[in-house]
Amino acid sequence: MISAWLSGLLVIPDFWLREETYLEHSWVKPPKKWIDPKKESEADRVALQSGQKTFQDLCAEKGKDWKEAIDEMAEAVDYGKSKGIDLGGMLYGTDAAGTSGDEHPDDDDGEGAS
Repeated sequence: MISAWLSGLLVIPDFWLREETYLEHSWVKPPKKWIDPKKESEADRVALQSGQKTFQDLCAEKGKDWKEAIDEMAEAVDYGKSKGIDLGGMLYGTDAAGTSGDEHPDDDDGEGAS
């Protein structure tokens, strides 16, 4: 970036005033091939839930920018809502209220205690 600016390839009047902004970057490596997608997905889920990896780590391992991944997920969920489809439930295992399907109500008939 600096070489391009110094050589005149880039004309950025405030380059030195905002150098950190212009030089900010992140490295996203090419994704590794999956060997066993089911086991790797489960391992990723456990690593994320246990704090061994962050969402950013998992996205980087898949060759994706984490902010773009979130934007894409939000766009898909919003579009699904506009069409009357709860993608959150399908993608994240939650219902429209945001609860997971793992919660089980009491084993009664739903009419309260008798």
